[in-house]
Amino acid sequence: MTERSSMCWARAGLAVAVTLAVVAPAHAQQTGAPPFAPAVVDSLAARGRTIYEGSARCGVCHGDEGGGTLDGPDLTDRSWLRGSGTYQEILSMVRHGISRRDAETGNPMPVRGWEPVDDSAAIAVAVYVWTLSREPPRR
Repeated sequence: MTERSSMCWARAGLAVAVTLAVVAPAHAQQTGAPPFAPAVVDSLAARGRTIYEGSARCGVCHGDEGGGTLDGPDLTDRSWLRGSGTYQEILSMVRHGISRRDAETGNPMPVRGWEPVDDSAAIAVAVYVWTLSREPPRR
């Protein structure tokens, strides 16, 4: 590859990065999607699933696949008890929990999970939960 073509590729990469930095947050705000590039969403969702199934123990109430139980609502459909299921709404619920008084089942949702997670893990779990209602149902 010549020096000139390397510079062209570098400029193209910079243009894509700038476009994602400007367009992705605006698109996310309009659609309720996480404000990250698709590859980042995929990576965060994979990490979020590990935390969901592991230390945060979300599956205890919401089911291993997010389909809900008697203790927690279904996360895989587009029907939300609070809000419309935007990423920001989900992140707020993960960060702040749901009180016993406000819970449909009478069981509170703990702040940041049963074993409280840090903010980066809360973000990953919120991205994973957001993807659950946007992917085809698992069989």
